[in-house]
Amino acid sequence: MFFRLPPIRSREAAYPSQESMLTTVAGPELLSRCPKKTKGFVGTGGIVTVDYGPGYDEARSALAEIASFAEQADTPKNVSATYYVALSRMALTERRFPETLAYSQKTLTLSGTQMKRLALIATFTGGMAEALSGSGSARAKGEQVVSDARAIGDPLLLAESLLTLAEAQLQKHDNSGALKSALEAQQLA
Repeated sequence: MFFRLPPIRSREAAYPSQESMLTTVAGPELLSRCPKKTKGFVGTGGIVTVDYGPGYDEARSALAEIASFAEQADTPKNVSATYYVALSRMALTERRFPETLAYSQKTLTLSGTQMKRLALIATFTGGMAEALSGSGSARAKGEQVVSDARAIGDPLLLAESLLTLAEAQLQKHDNSGALKSALEAQQLA
């Protein structure tokens, strides 16, 4: 399992391995406050990465190790928002929709207007949870995230946004719209 988070400096820096869940830019002061010897913790060149291995147990363990740091009030918002979006995406893959929505909302609150990519990820993750749980507002949210992703111009975010819209369209029995959205997402991937 691998959650792709938005590239922050470069694709290489943001995705150091296929097993990275949480990656964010951090300054030297932040790195000094991070746990130094937690399982899988790597802090180099201003990048904080928590590697979790191939499964949910490892992911939960890695996130639990940084929870006390990421949940502190004085932790930079980009770190906390990245932590909560990772929790949201993990909850979504486990079909724990209320938790997905709660973590997505927490990410949106922390990301504000400055962290547009994280806000978009939180929005389409929450939108996918709404679509899969049969919420009536999922389609409108799907259309909005596609519009926002087009404005940002990131093909990966647009592809995931299109898949959120496709799922919402399927839930509303719009098979041709879902196919169109999914095919557009495939072209981007």
